Amino acid sequence: MIAQKAQDQSGQNGEIAIFLDTSDNQVQTSGLSCCPLGVRFYSKEALPLYAIVDVHLSSSVMHCNEHDFNCRGVIVHCEKDDQNGNFLVHVFFTEIPEPARNNLVCVATQAGTLCPYCENF
Repeated sequence: MIAQKAQDQSGQNGEIAIFLDTSDNQVQTSGLSCCPLGVRFYSKEALPLYAIVDVHLSSSVMHCNEHDFNCRGVIVHCEKDDQNGNFLVHVFFTEIPEPARNNLVCVATQAGTLCPYCENF
């Protein structure tokens, strides 16, 4: 799984795209959060609960030291959203190196993708 957030030429945050190992690649227009705890996104396909996934996060936020992160997580939630027909998926990070976690705080803060829990700390 790859999550990318791009910046447009004006330096503003652009769209976020989620790339799965399947054919399901879609731009996230809402519902995405990404923080040191995990990532939440929409998928066109249902993903199996408790599956272990390798996650590569890539960002163009220039204020942070690293722009690519590799970590591992587990799918802890996958439920169909009746309003848009997609599946809301939550991945909880189980393995993420501490330097990457610290940089992910920077990236998520700059990109505005912190979850409500992390926003309070």
